[in-house]
Amino acid sequence: MRDKFATVAAVFVPLGFLGGLLQGSIGLAIGSAITWAIIFLIVRPKY
Repeated sequence: MRDKFATVAAVFVPLGFLGGLLQGSIGLAIGSAITWAIIFLIVRPKY
């Protein structure tokens, strides 16, 4: 489960970054990647 979760996080953080970049702002891209990273840190299973 934890490996799967890490894989999902590893996919979403770059996707968040690219999504922000496509919307036209490097700051937005960085903010989006950081936001996703924080979300995954908060909601990840505690083992």
